[in-house]
Amino acid sequence: MGKTLIYPNQAFGADAAAVAEAEELIAASRGRAQRFKGRMIESMHVDEAKLTIERSRHRTGPAPS
Repeated sequence: MGKTLIYPNQAFGADAAAVAEAEELIAASRGRAQRFKGRMIESMHVDEAKLTIERSRHRTGPAPS
C-alpha cells in the first residue's frame, strides 16, 4: 500500500499574506526575468503566483465585488 503526504497548503490553501504577495508579484511582472523584493523572478514564478491565487479562491470562494 502506498502512503500519501498532504502538505498544509494543500489542505488549507494559501494564507492572506501569500495571496497578497502573489498579487504583488503578478502586478510587478513585466514578462521577463527581473528582481522582485530582492529575488529574481520570471514567468514560472508568475504562473506559480496565479496558481496560489486560484487555489485560494477555490478554497474560500471568489473575492467579494
